[in-house]
Amino acid sequence: MIKYHYNIIEDIKAHITMWQEIKWLKKNKIVIIYPNPLKTIKVAFNWWILKRPKIYVQCDKDVHCYWISAGNWGSYWPPNKIRVCPIKTPHLERTVKHEITHILYNDDVQDMTHEQKEAYIESKEDSW
Repeated sequence: MIKYHYNIIEDIKAHITMWQEIKWLKKNKIVIIYPNPLKTIKVAFNWWILKRPKIYVQCDKDVHCYWISAGNWGSYWPPNKIRVCPIKTPHLERTVKHEITHILYNDDVQDMTHEQKEAYIESKEDSW
């Protein structure tokens, strides 16, 4: 079962991770959402006060999905955590499913390049 969360600590960790991996993100042409205090407030406010994104993706594995305000559209952290940025993400539900697929098939892709890994994961997205 997927549990959706917003946590300021996870959000700040995503900011730090983005800066640590900025060269890799650029090299691999990954969408980058730069940290901005107003974006952080917006994501937190939307989560706690206004509206949580309506995502209907579920799976059998226990996965924690954290909404973040910076980084890239989505990232995964085995064994059971994903981060998703709802800002400028055109297909939020697909991004959640894609990151969960990374978690489910993480053992299969250990020796692959980034491009091979993404192709494999995309081929498995409809398998669960």
